[in-house]
Amino acid sequence: MNSKSRSGLMIIAGGYLVYLGFKLMRDVINKDTGNFMLFMICAIFFMVVGALIAIYYVKNMLRLNAEETEAEEETETEGEIEEIGADDDAEGIEAVTEEQANTKVSDDEKLPEQAEEEETK
Repeated sequence: MNSKSRSGLMIIAGGYLVYLGFKLMRDVINKDTGNFMLFMICAIFFMVVGALIAIYYVKNMLRLNAEETEAEEETETEGEIEEIGADDDAEGIEAVTEEQANTKVSDDEKLPEQAEEEETK
């Protein structure tokens, strides 16, 4: 059983404990029993424990969903980066070399580093 299934079952179990606590409390209030205080304490205990279990596992399920979504986004982003990087680099290299081959840069348009390189040659 995976974590999501376990969380779902525990949320249902917590909700059921809350339901049992309310039902027990209602029955104790409607009927005159000798152990009123004991049954009320048990009812409150069921409701508190059930609510805590349900809240904990709802948070756990939300965290699992967030981690799963984050992991999916990372894999999608990595795939896109690899595709874009490979395609753009190849096209960019071809475009630059063709452009450089077809144009001649005058001395005024050269960057200072390019001018220094030519002087050292």
